Formats: sequence, structure tokens, C-alpha cells
Amino acid sequence: MNPLNNARKVRKANGSTLLELPVSLWMVFVVFMMPMIALSSITMRATLMMVAVQDAVQGAAKAKSFTTSGADGLSAKDIATARFANFLSNFAGLQASAIDLDIVQTTIVSGQIQRFRDQLPSPSDTNFFMYQIEGKTTASIDPIFPANEQIFGRVAGLTTPIQITLSARQMAENAQGLNR
Repeated sequence: MNPLNNARKVRKANGSTLLELPVSLWMVFVVFMMPMIALSSITMRATLMMVAVQDAVQGAAKAKSFTTSGADGLSAKDIATARFANFLSNFAGLQASAIDLDIVQTTIVSGQIQRFRDQLPSPSDTNFFMYQIEGKTTASIDPIFPANEQIFGRVAGLTTPIQITLSARQMAENAQGLNR
């Protein structure tokens, strides 16, 4: 009789880590890292969209007129539209409606706000009012790698684009041109 066959086999404890490593790595990378990468890409793209809106409104605030392009240069609406479209063309995964500009007139004494979707009906009066240009758009931000909708369902940012509305406001630098 062979004494080795009758001996009780003892399992060593130090080999279990090697066996659990593939499962642990899969958990870390697939379960934790992939959603974090997707979330960070959506956040980065939303930030880029906000920068595009701010850049367009900043350019519009420096314009000499609000709606009429002419000898003074492009109008605020034309500048904002061009800058917004140019910025968005540089990045994939960003879609937006055209930027919508408004004039925000604030009474200095009372703080009452009045909005104008088009040019001012009368010349501006900077003794009694402050004038700002506000831009607003609705955007669609695609996930960096869309997941399967049949597995996860319709989850904005994971399987389908996220819809957001962004706005920015700048002080009008040439208030005397807001009625043109």
C-alpha cells in the first residue's frame, strides 16, 4: 500500500489569489470603470457645449448692432450664430439647435427685468437701464460609446443622448446699437 495515496491532501491558501484575479479585474474595469468613463465623457462634452454658448454670447455682446449687419460689421445674431457653429464643428458628439439671442434690459433702481427677442423698440438709455445679451440653446450630447439598449434599456447618457438646455449672459458693450 502506498502511503502517498492514503495521505490527506491539504489545500494551499496562497494559490486562490491567482484564481480570483480575472474576476476581480473584470469587476474593476467593466463594472466600475466603464460607467465612470461614460460619465466623464458626458461631463466633458457638456462643458464644451457650455463654452460654445459662452463664446457665442461674448462675441455677440461686442457687436455694434443687434440684428442689422452693415458697415459697422456683423450683427450680434450673425456673430453668435457663426461662432457657435464654428465651435461645434470642431467636436464630435455635440448637436444643438441654433443659438437664440435675447436682450435683457434691467432697471437699475428696481431691478425689474424685461426681455426683447428682437432689437430694442427705442434707443437704449444707460442712465436708467443695464443691457445684457443672453444666449440659449438646447443640445444633444452623445455618449462616447453607446451601450446596448436591449440590455440596459433607455438610459440617457449610456444608451441614448442626453438633452440639455444651456444659457449664458454677457453685458452688452455697445448698448447704443441694440435698437438696430
